[in-house]
Amino acid sequence: MRYLQTYKLFESSDIEQVIKDILLPISDGNFQYEISVTEGDDNSHLIIRVVSWGDESLLITDEIKEEFISMKDYLESEGYSSILVKYWRPNSVSSSERFDYFINNVEGHLSNLLFVAKKI
Repeated sequence: MRYLQTYKLFESSDIEQVIKDILLPISDGNFQYEISVTEGDDNSHLIIRVVSWGDESLLITDEIKEEFISMKDYLESEGYSSILVKYWRPNSVSSSERFDYFINNVEGHLSNLLFVAKKI
C-alpha cells in the first residue's frame, strides 16, 4: 500500500509540472500560481490558484485564454472532466462559472483566479 501512495504522489507532481509549464507565460509577470491535489475515495480534485502580487491585475487577453484552454485540454486528457472557475475582479467582487462560460464570456482585469478540476 505504501508503494501505491508514493506512486500517486509522483503522478501528482507530474501533473503539477506540466501545468507549471503551460502557465509559464502567466508567471513571467506579477502573477504566481499554486497547485494542490486533494484525493478522495472515488474522485480527485485539482486546485490551481492564479494570484496577483501587488496592485496589478491580470488582463484577460486572447493569449492568456489560450494558456487556460491548453491547461483545460491537458486536464481533460488526464481524466478531469469538470472544471469550475472562481474569479475576483479588482473591486473584490467574485463570480463562479464553468470553464467554457468563463473562457467565452469573461473579459477585462481579474485580480485572482481559482480553477477547480474534478475527476468524475
